[in-house]
Amino acid sequence: MGSVNPDVLSAYSDFELSELAAAVRYEQQQRAIAAVDSDALVEDGFSRGFSRQGEPCHPWLISGVLVCPGGLRETSRLSHRCAFVSVDGSWVWETDSLADVVRHLTGRVHEMRSVTLIPAYDGMEFDFVRAKTRNGVHEVVQVSRFRVDGTSLVEIPAHTSTASNGNHRR
Repeated sequence: MGSVNPDVLSAYSDFELSELAAAVRYEQQQRAIAAVDSDALVEDGFSRGFSRQGEPCHPWLISGVLVCPGGLRETSRLSHRCAFVSVDGSWVWETDSLADVVRHLTGRVHEMRSVTLIPAYDGMEFDFVRAKTRNGVHEVVQVSRFRVDGTSLVEIPAHTSTASNGNHRR
């Protein structure tokens, strides 16, 4: 634990420890907010957060901020493919984000790309969910689960639940 004496922490009640943990997370988030240029990070997210085919890439971490590309491409009026990040059972645009920018692309089919910036903290876990909808029925295709480990992301075993009832229309 570095320079923190565990004996000092044992004097705190469970409630006080919970409050202390929340205060530490808040401070980490404020430092992340102060350390980045949100506009530049969003532009970076749009420039390198999507494959050549337009599919969103896995999120990445920069200076304590999680960069979350997302997207939806309609394949017909009742079908689409999509990929978004879910944190604690909520889609990223439902969280306290630093930025959430959505761009609609014009073409033969409706396509939307987004970049959301979330202040991250050590131990934070999130899902990158790929899904498809056919004839109005939503189906999860793949879930990749990650944990923030200091200044890096570690992929961990995924669970099967997804964000709030699969409704991801933006």
